Amino acid sequence: MSLPAPRASRRLLILLFISAGILLVAPLVGPAPGRADPAWIFWKLRLPRSLAAALAGAGLSAAGMGFQALFRNPLATPFTLGVAS
Repeated sequence: MSLPAPRASRRLLILLFISAGILLVAPLVGPAPGRADPAWIFWKLRLPRSLAAALAGAGLSAAGMGFQALFRNPLATPFTLGVAS
């Protein structure tokens, strides 16, 4: 069952805004080990980790989309070819 185009695009836009908000807030939350300089902690620890997590998630989603497109199966997983083992 597919959603109508306006409703699906609205959901995608909402998810995009939520993801961007989380990516912006994540480096500002939580304790950090080491130096006490907040600028150093933000630029050297939290921001790179948040960006790496976002890139890893984007890579995993692109790989999943590739599997689904290759097999023309919306339920295809990495277990289909055994690459998750």
